[in-house]
Amino acid sequence: RYKEEAVAQKAATQAESERLNAEIARRVALEVDLRVQASTDALTGLINRRAFMDRFTHELARSQRHGPSPTLLMLDIDHLTKLNVTFGHPPGHAVLGHLAHLLKSSVRNVDIVGRIGGEEFAVVLVETNAQMAAPVIERLLERLRKTTVPLADATQLKFTASIGSTEILWADTIDTAIQRADEALYTAKKSGRDRHCLR
Repeated sequence: RYKEEAVAQKAATQAESERLNAEIARRVALEVDLRVQASTDALTGLINRRAFMDRFTHELARSQRHGPSPTLLMLDIDHLTKLNVTFGHPPGHAVLGHLAHLLKSSVRNVDIVGRIGGEEFAVVLVETNAQMAAPVIERLLERLRKTTVPLADATQLKFTASIGSTEILWADTIDTAIQRADEALYTAKKSGRDRHCLR
């Protein structure tokens, strides 16, 4: 009888241990999922503004300690509001998703790509100065010019984007770098769109 009780007690302890382990695993998975959701843009799958700024802050500090300098790109889809008015919001969302995919497939895994506003995206080309970044940016613009987004009615929608870039300087802060890239983006848009300006 003592043996039976000991076996039953051991089985009960084992079952409780397994239940606790399963509950811990479930909570860890939930926490990871919540962390991903909190840092991811739901529409494009890219990191959101907060996560982008966090990663950019780390890269800025790293590059200022060890070099070489990265280049910051700010991208804005040309005439997205007009696209939304003409075709509706679902095609506009398709354009955003398509650009996100194109960006991710055009840069390296080490580079930082995020959606930081409605139609605005940002990229940090890690250990890539302005001269090295120029052909990457031109290839990206060319891919955008050649690509189309298929709509539900089989229409092939074309779109372009404007890009402003700046090489990160040793004395830069996040704000000064973003301000220069934004100014370059504004120049690209004012001078005709579908182009790149460096500042």
